[in-house]
Amino acid sequence: SGGDTVEEGFSAADLPALLADKSHVVWLDFQAENETQAKEAEEILLNVFKFHRLTVEDCLETRNQPKVEVFPNYLYFILHDVKNETNSANFVTIELDGYIGDNFVVTFHTEAFRSTEKDKRQMRSTAFACRRGAAYLLQQILDHLVDLYMPVVDDFDETINVLEERVFQV
Repeated sequence: SGGDTVEEGFSAADLPALLADKSHVVWLDFQAENETQAKEAEEILLNVFKFHRLTVEDCLETRNQPKVEVFPNYLYFILHDVKNETNSANFVTIELDGYIGDNFVVTFHTEAFRSTEKDKRQMRSTAFACRRGAAYLLQQILDHLVDLYMPVVDDFDETINVLEERVFQV
């Protein structure tokens, strides 16, 4: 998207020109729910963005530990979001892989993410995050992801309090 507007629906063929114009901030969000979508993402990650092959392999796999790796022109990261069914008895996460460069953010996941959907809705209503740049956009994405941890932390806190009371009653 440009500085004052948010535009969607670009094709993979449009990406090189968009990325070359540093006045644009590009957010590419892959939701690869099947093999065909994963192959399309792999093609773009390797041949358009020229990301390191090992990071692309990590991206396409799941069950990775959170991490950040620094490359000359971008950072690669792996994070985890909590799923709806997560509580103190059942902690379930979904992996979010991503890249950030001067004027782009790329996110990759295999299931819908509540936090990225919220970010998309917010961006459609205002281009503020895009005007602030790729780092600010990623900060917004991560902030919404972390917000979803708070109900889980509260549930764990309540469970710990109950257990503590039971221990001290004995």
